[in-house]
Amino acid sequence: MRAPQMQTPGGGLASADTKSTNTTIIGDDLAADKHFKTLQAQFALKGHTLCRTDASDGPVSLFVGKWGMVRYLPTLDAAESFLRQIGGAV
Repeated sequence: MRAPQMQTPGGGLASADTKSTNTTIIGDDLAADKHFKTLQAQFALKGHTLCRTDASDGPVSLFVGKWGMVRYLPTLDAAESFLRQIGGAV
């Protein structure tokens, strides 16, 4: 089965399964969400959980946990740094 076609900003056609990292096309919120979910998967490979608070409640906070221990991480960059510390790939 063929993937559906979508109109791109330049007027061309692109497959719906085409992945784009251009934040001007997909939006900053979607890019940040994709980055978070990628980090969440990388933490899961190391046995950790990565969670975040809801943006509608105020500033987003990140937390990583394992074995009942929780660590606050203020930014996605801090989460990347901690992932490197525990031997994960970024």
